Amino acid sequence: MTRNTENNNKDTRTLDPQNNLETTLKESIEPLCYWCHNLEDENEQFLQVEISKDKQKKKYYYCSKEHEQKIIRFYKYSNNFRLIYYLFIILVPISLLVSLAISGNLLFVFLIFISLGFGVIILPHLGEKTVNGLGLKKSLVLGRVLGLVLVVIGITLFIINGMKIFQP
Repeated sequence: MTRNTENNNKDTRTLDPQNNLETTLKESIEPLCYWCHNLEDENEQFLQVEISKDKQKKKYYYCSKEHEQKIIRFYKYSNNFRLIYYLFIILVPISLLVSLAISGNLLFVFLIFISLGFGVIILPHLGEKTVNGLGLKKSLVLGRVLGLVLVVIGITLFIINGMKIFQP
């Protein structure tokens, strides 16, 4: 009886998914280039660039000088256009929703899609988890494509339903 309980205890410790996940994550953490998301080769070693973001300094790995410049250039661009991004993502949609509530005209809903699309096209940073999963380069392309899709949806809805709204 005691042997079975001891064996069962050993099995539950080794099969515990939380412990296995933690050990797998610790073992599989290898530096990836933040721009292209490639693994470090055996012959070369990744370097780190330190960028101050929101009063915090973060370190990013890169595999070439060109990728370092692209990472730095994107974060400078991001800091320069942050206000315009917030304008298209927050202020314009709020003003359009207020206009919708006052007038009841559905065209303002379609303009919200267009505004959000322009905001994502201008600054296509989709988030740290997306960048950690894809790399900054692919994340920027994905963000711009999603922004373009939002703009196309807004224009299509505006054309299809706008004609119905303007007809008497």
